[in-house]
Amino acid sequence: KITSLNLGKKIGQANIQINASTQSNNDVTSFVAGLREDQAFSEVNLTSIVLDQGVISFTITASNKSEGSKGASL
Repeated sequence: KITSLNLGKKIGQANIQINASTQSNNDVTSFVAGLREDQAFSEVNLTSIVLDQGVISFTITASNKSEGSKGASL
């Protein structure tokens, strides 16, 4: 479950921060792997992960090239 999605923009690039939670570490792995395989995203990183009472909370950051540059755009 995504708990928050933050978007920031620098010249030529959008930065994304996704905060989410799940009860399965397979969900975390699949989500990160899916973003890394998607050519629209680069610099995909799992920046934090916490296990509390059976719930895994995690943060992923990624970048996306903005319109006007080569590559996909958000």
